[in-house]
Amino acid sequence: MKRLFLVVAIMAILIANVFASQNDPRKPLSLRDNTTKPLTQDSRFMPTYNFAIEPVTIIDNYYDYFPGSYTGKPMQRVQNATMDGHWLIFHTRTTASSNRRVYKTFIDNTGSILDNRAFALADVWEGYPGMAVTEGGRPLLAYHVNLDADADLEVAFGYDAVIGGFAYGQHSDPFTIINNPLEIEVNGTTVSTNEFIWPSVQVGPSPVAGSERVYIMAKNATDNGSAISENVVVYYKDFTEAEIEGQTLDGSGWSMTSIPEMNEWNTSTGEWRRPYMSFLAHEDKIYYIGYHIAYTESGEAGSPLDEGTLTVFVSDNYGEGEWVRHSTFGDFTATNGGYIDPNTGEPIAGAYFDEYTDDQLSISMGQSGHFSSAIDHEGRIHFPGFYTLQTNEGSYYPALHTVKNITFDTTTMEWTLAEVHPQQENGSEPFIPNDPIDITQYDSTVKYSHENLWMWWDQDGDGLYDEILDDGSWDGEDDGVTPADTEYWGMPLLATIWPYMYWDSAAADNAMMFHLHTAHVTNANEHGMMAMAWQDADKARMRNLYPEDYPELAPYQNMAEIVISVSANNGRHWSEPIYLNGVDTPEMQDEIPEFPYLGSEVDFIGEDEEGNLIGRIHIMYLDDDTYGSSIQGIGQATGGTMKYMAIDVTFTNAVTSNDNNNVTPNVAMLSQNYPNPFNPTTTISYNVAKTGDVKLNVYNVKGQLVKTLVNSAQTVGLNQVVWNGDDNAGNKVTSGVYFYKLENAGRSEMKKMVLMK
Repeated sequence: MKRLFLVVAIMAILIANVFASQNDPRKPLSLRDNTTKPLTQDSRFMPTYNFAIEPVTIIDNYYDYFPGSYTGKPMQRVQNATMDGHWLIFHTRTTASSNRRVYKTFIDNTGSILDNRAFALADVWEGYPGMAVTEGGRPLLAYHVNLDADADLEVAFGYDAVIGGFAYGQHSDPFTIINNPLEIEVNGTTVSTNEFIWPSVQVGPSPVAGSERVYIMAKNATDNGSAISENVVVYYKDFTEAEIEGQTLDGSGWSMTSIPEMNEWNTSTGEWRRPYMSFLAHEDKIYYIGYHIAYTESGEAGSPLDEGTLTVFVSDNYGEGEWVRHSTFGDFTATNGGYIDPNTGEPIAGAYFDEYTDDQLSISMGQSGHFSSAIDHEGRIHFPGFYTLQTNEGSYYPALHTVKNITFDTTTMEWTLAEVHPQQENGSEPFIPNDPIDITQYDSTVKYSHENLWMWWDQDGDGLYDEILDDGSWDGEDDGVTPADTEYWGMPLLATIWPYMYWDSAAADNAMMFHLHTAHVTNANEHGMMAMAWQDADKARMRNLYPEDYPELAPYQNMAEIVISVSANNGRHWSEPIYLNGVDTPEMQDEIPEFPYLGSEVDFIGEDEEGNLIGRIHIMYLDDDTYGSSIQGIGQATGGTMKYMAIDVTFTNAVTSNDNNNVTPNVAMLSQNYPNPFNPTTTISYNVAKTGDVKLNVYNVKGQLVKTLVNSAQTVGLNQVVWNGDDNAGNKVTSGVYFYKLENAGRSEMKKMVLMK
């Protein structure tokens, strides 16, 4: 066997259709030929699932590249008295020759499409939409489109008024929010060559009583320094639901903020930093969170800067405050896989990565630029990160990526990291996932220990190599290597995963790893349930690279997979993943699923007999007709189909100690009524946690029974009931405070509501 290293430089790409500009000095490295194996998945902490809603066809799409934006959440949950489902937003070319248009869809919780249409009337080229929903469930959306005579794109904004809560398609006229080219002042100098596009939208509370505030963030597609560095602007405005329903919210009176430090990054002709981040609003603050690459200069001559690169920018006072950056070092130590004599088990001369010493290797953030962020009820922000083995030169091994969850606590400013996939087994029975690791570190000379991380040559976490190449004396399996082959004798065998949509690293002008990776995470619901989704093509990769070694993988040769992991405790511990594809998943037979997006939150359904939570995960994706992304020059331009599906997943409880293996979580059952205050009716949503008798009663402030809303046997699941403000005799009750109490399975919960006439 011959050692094979292919060093491929990532090239800058600028497509006329406008993709995310890309200029990354880091170089992907290949592993030695015949020294890898597909990852063997552990099933001891793997959730079960079933399809609640089988794939639903939405519309044809001939634009097979990030249809639902790069870093936004294009599926937003709505649940009120008149709407129960999801708003979906995406761009599509419905025919091979049509314009790319922005579409808005509402799918109810049974999978029925109630609204599906292009947002704007003008048939022009549009794309990369962002969306958020108001407290009343109305979608606000932004996208980029050329609305004037110059060549620059603008960011347009609009909304669906949803008259009466059920009349969909009441669209406002789209109006310009960001009129490019936009002038930005950087250290006293006005820079006028800026094109801010790829918008994200967030809705949060407002400092104005009775109002909400909408934020539109856009990234700069223009390079004003020596290399690409996308600074951002945020436009914001306060509004009321009445303004949306009356369609009086328009393009006037918007305010703008930008991040001064990022503006400096964009114009720098020396040090170069490029951010990969996601936008989020929470309480009275807005956040821009993720990571950035920092080099002494642009291009291959640059070397990594000594600074923390896990980063969040924070602006308080509802986006009107100054921007503050919090960064940390998130790197871990790594060992260079040494050779082992199969006959004695003792180390022998040689190292797998023999060009580097241990201190020149680290486990660090790799290609991980397209992701969404999320928030839990503890005020912690989460985002997915792909970690990999890296060198001190900035090069990395894409086949050695792993999936992590990075968390920033908005109260304590502390950072943590939890393994998602794969996870170190630790040799424990039953399986105990590692706890999150504190990575709040400001000393670049200190790296976190890799001992609690999954390693590519030590999956079972026992500190020993799982397999080495030999003649069978180590594990009884002859790998065709004899002591005479000193280059391979005793070399560790590495397990790989490939969290990209496509298998060929040389595709898309050698920038496939940049263009075709994505990961998304849901917000945590009130029970702490979260889901994360990404893509994987390791089966396709192994089959295409080594067809004779993996004949069993022939069905996956042209197949991407959707991968989903879940957490039952606010992202602290994650399950082994579920794989969904057109081979093993009967409901998706012959599909090629690409670019998955998750609903904004997991629906709580109930518990199983062991007390495990059951949650419904909503997924939008592209079912491509041919494998790849024709927009990136991979695969044929035969089109595909936008689809939606939902799966019910059993969130197997993560055991966190051997002494407490059967703890039943204290699951909340009762939701706040909507609207509240109300007149004359309100809707109460509740979850039946266990099949059996259910009682839901309304009481006055004296504790006297006013109305029995439910008194019957019911099965596990989500339910709703409307109270008309009457008592058991049918008489209308007076204005005031009332309490509603749910009883089920020996437990009770109570909440307060206000009737205001």
